Amino acid sequence: MSHVSQMSHLKSTSGFDDGKSDKSDRSEDNLEFDSSEDEEISIIFGFKEDEARQRLTSFPKSTRLVISPDLQAEIGMEIGHTISAEHPWKQIKKEVLEDHLPGKNKEQQQLKEKLKDLDAGKLILVGYSPELSTEDDVFLVFIDDRETKEASEIIRRIELLERHKARGILKKRPRKWKDHGSHRKVQMFIPVKRTNVVNLETQNIFPVKRCSYNFIHRFVDDARDGYVELIRGKTRFDNIQRKLVDFGIQTGPPKIHQYQQTDPTFPTNAWSQYLYEITDEEREVANKNAAATGTGDENQKPQANSYVQELFNTLQFNQVDMYKNDYPFISKKKIHKYQTPIVEECLCFADRAKCGNRYVAAMDWHPQYSGIFVASYAFQTFCTVVNLEEKETHPVDPVNRIIFEKCPVLMWGFDETLTQKLELRTNREVTALSFCPFDGDLLLGGLASGQIIIWDLKGQIERVERVEDITPEQMRYRQEIRNLMGWSKNEEIDRAVEPVAISALDKSPRRPITAIKWLPRNYYCATTGQIRAHADKLHRFVMTASIDGSICFWDMDFTVPAVKKATQTSKTVNDGEESSYQRLDNVFYPIFRIKCETPITSVSVDEALYQFIPLKTDYKRAEIGTRIEHRVEPIQVDYRMKVVIGSLMGEIIQGEWEGHDFDQGATTNEETMKSKEKFAAIHDGPILLIERNPFCGDIFLSVGGNILALWSETCMDSAIFWRKRKSRVTAGRWSQDRPSVFFIADSNGDLEIWDTSVRIDAPCLITSLGGHILTYLSQHKLSGPRKYLAVADYNGSIRVLTIPTCFSEPVANERKKFRKFIQHELSRKESQEAWVRSYYEAHKDTIETQLRAQREAKELAERMEVEQKEHAEFMKRQAAEEAKKRALRDSEKRVDLSKRLDARWKQKSFRRLLHSMMAKRNISPDQLAKQMRPEKERRKYNEEKRGAIAEDLARVNEDYEEVKTQLIPVEKVIVTRAELLKERMGKYKDEILDYERVEAEAREVLRNFQLPPVASFTDILIKGRYRREAINRDLGANLEHLASYEQKKLQRRLAANEARGDTESTASITSPDALQRARSVTFIDDIPEEIRRQMSEEQELESPRKNTPEPDE
Repeated sequence: MSHVSQMSHLKSTSGFDDGKSDKSDRSEDNLEFDSSEDEEISIIFGFKEDEARQRLTSFPKSTRLVISPDLQAEIGMEIGHTISAEHPWKQIKKEVLEDHLPGKNKEQQQLKEKLKDLDAGKLILVGYSPELSTEDDVFLVFIDDRETKEASEIIRRIELLERHKARGILKKRPRKWKDHGSHRKVQMFIPVKRTNVVNLETQNIFPVKRCSYNFIHRFVDDARDGYVELIRGKTRFDNIQRKLVDFGIQTGPPKIHQYQQTDPTFPTNAWSQYLYEITDEEREVANKNAAATGTGDENQKPQANSYVQELFNTLQFNQVDMYKNDYPFISKKKIHKYQTPIVEECLCFADRAKCGNRYVAAMDWHPQYSGIFVASYAFQTFCTVVNLEEKETHPVDPVNRIIFEKCPVLMWGFDETLTQKLELRTNREVTALSFCPFDGDLLLGGLASGQIIIWDLKGQIERVERVEDITPEQMRYRQEIRNLMGWSKNEEIDRAVEPVAISALDKSPRRPITAIKWLPRNYYCATTGQIRAHADKLHRFVMTASIDGSICFWDMDFTVPAVKKATQTSKTVNDGEESSYQRLDNVFYPIFRIKCETPITSVSVDEALYQFIPLKTDYKRAEIGTRIEHRVEPIQVDYRMKVVIGSLMGEIIQGEWEGHDFDQGATTNEETMKSKEKFAAIHDGPILLIERNPFCGDIFLSVGGNILALWSETCMDSAIFWRKRKSRVTAGRWSQDRPSVFFIADSNGDLEIWDTSVRIDAPCLITSLGGHILTYLSQHKLSGPRKYLAVADYNGSIRVLTIPTCFSEPVANERKKFRKFIQHELSRKESQEAWVRSYYEAHKDTIETQLRAQREAKELAERMEVEQKEHAEFMKRQAAEEAKKRALRDSEKRVDLSKRLDARWKQKSFRRLLHSMMAKRNISPDQLAKQMRPEKERRKYNEEKRGAIAEDLARVNEDYEEVKTQLIPVEKVIVTRAELLKERMGKYKDEILDYERVEAEAREVLRNFQLPPVASFTDILIKGRYRREAINRDLGANLEHLASYEQKKLQRRLAANEARGDTESTASITSPDALQRARSVTFIDDIPEEIRRQMSEEQELESPRKNTPEPDE
């Protein structure tokens, strides 16, 4: 009988037979359970409460302890306050009980001795027993793990039974209806079955007259509202969503489901009902047959008239069975009703003593045994955020943390949630974990130091699960012997497993390991870095990635000659060593290394794929804690020398390596990744995950920052689709059962399930698992009764959730549909890019003009912003200087002594009066200032707000012009050189036309201008020459032509002087340009000091040359 049938059976047998509410009707046999709540009530079927309570008080390892009321208050077990008879059980730390127990009697002393052997921070189950308490309060204390687990299960069932009993008492049940004389009226509405009832309904067919419409053309220009301008407003509207709240009531009429057919009364089924019509051909054939059989009136049968025949046809057409339900026959295909999927939590694994203040950094599942996994814990992971303020105020000593606050690696099993199976020892934090997929005894881990650590788990699980089969008599005898010998320490199982080997530190990567990938068994990596296939031999090679940007290949068979030689020379295997890997400790190293020059946080390669086949076929009917053994079979995979990496900077890079043609002779050969191609940059944070689809190898999922994306290796320009979430995305994982389903976790504690076959705009299911970060996701790979997903939260707990059936059951042809969806998206992007390119080619000039205008507008805005800042700073400095000057002036002013004393007296009187008034009203000045502070801040905020609003209103015109210049590009006017010269020479046009006035002004200037005494007039000529060159340069004159003109002029002057016999020449300035320049001359000292010094030196050199007589020819 299924769960639903059991519930219906309980409901049918429960209830009252009459209107009495005796307690006998509420017995356990007639108890009604309400299955609306989310409780597993199947565990209390056949549960016997008396035997369970007797079992609670008869555990052999439990301790009965009498606790006084004062001690109850100290340990938090006070009856009536923290515990009661309904809830007598509670878990307390062993330190609390150990510190407060006085140890007066024998029981307390023995209990304190037992508590000393337990781990620090362990919780102990303590409960109050009313059955054993007469005068003193007796408590039961459970220390043994097995008895604690069994007692917790019994307590859980008892509490569940008590809750259902209370609910059954409080719930009001329907009683048997009693007749008080109204049965007569009720009988009137009950239909009486009669045989002579005829229901007749007619239906005729009438022609439908349809109206004719004349359509006209309605153009946009003819309509009043043909064109509408949509302007974005500054007003923001807040949408208020109305929520419906359901109020539950205790009483109400029961629901009655009735089926009724309405409008039309009799449904027309086209496949079963039809209108019988007789054609003319059939009538002619019938007449011929009648004529052939007989022509006389004797053979003709009497026929009904046309009205009767029409009535018969109508009845035949509308005949319907009144007592038949037609709905099951209308639809031939069964349609399932949609039900909202629910994610249920079934297990939770946590150890507060060892995993407190730590996060789950990595985990992996056992490849052969279902329900077993390992998890590593660390203080920080890539998805967590470090609080810098807290780090500065509370600095962490790394050396102290490594020595005393170690991060463990624990192995858990579904059959035991309170205690881990194994504790794997390590000297550093483990950042990556991976089981050997075909050897469950080999476990690899990547350390924060960049090393690889190896654990050999051969026989370890069987050792800790071995149970000693002894009889109760042997158990009692052993307990008596221990009591006589005074041996109070319990025999505990040693769950620690030491590592067998760690890689060499000097040859390992320098930063934490972020990924461990296994190569297919038929491939191996040569010392030259080339990945080769070997059809006959099977290998064990591992690829690791590190934060330092290195990808290393490791040979786990240790067949490299250098590694063999190192293991032979390191040390011999001692007799006490149990593993063959121990001789590799601090010896083995990678055989090849690829340098990527970017910090790698995740990596995706053609890793090995395996199929896990259960050895038992009835695993679906097993319990969740039942362990199922599997057989591992490899899947053929082609390995490419290509890798996709995610960096700490948010980049996704696809790279390849070629390897060397021959061995380089180094211990570990290295190669720099040659070809690097970057995918489109869309992530706003470090890439936390890159994972390939297990069904489609060229499709992978990436998670980084607030964005998740789906990529194809063939399209690197854009993602297939990407979505930005409101909070940081911290983890992701593909489904192992369906190619179109993947899981996402974020920093708000939400778990999202996406199904691309249903929708891609939003997740199909969002479940909140807490208010803080989820750090890791991993799906159970092996077969089981259901599909499970492990989620690690901010408390360091690992919660195992059941995946809804709609997301775990395979769908027919889903891989083909998923491929079709990917191809459709890629073709859509290609067509869109082609359209964009064609549009750009068609409107290239317009687009470039707009881009140029936007770029110039942006530069102008930035320049104006810088100028505004500089102006604001200048005004601020000027205001500060003016304030200082004003304060200095005010201080310099002399104030009358009487006025100053009067002002000081008034100020002192006001303070005294205010102090006396506040003292009379019992008002503290500090309290008043504290109460007035919000009002002052509010007034200050209002003033600042009004000022900001006024500034915004004042800048409306400027904002409008700025937006206008951005949207409407301004045509740039290019001014030619001729126009520029024309514009500059236009200034002097009026002066050239009025030459007489200009000449008079120039002569007036020369008459009033007095030259300072100079040693030589050469300085004036040189200065004039420099000024003329500056004017010619400003006017754009041809300096070369001017230089040649001056040279020819000088030659002509020298020739004329030689003809006249003169040895000296003078220069005169009589041109209007010279007069115009003379008007601008004010000081001769404008010549730079260097030029003046050079002129004086030239003059000194020329003066002795002139005085020297020339020799005769």
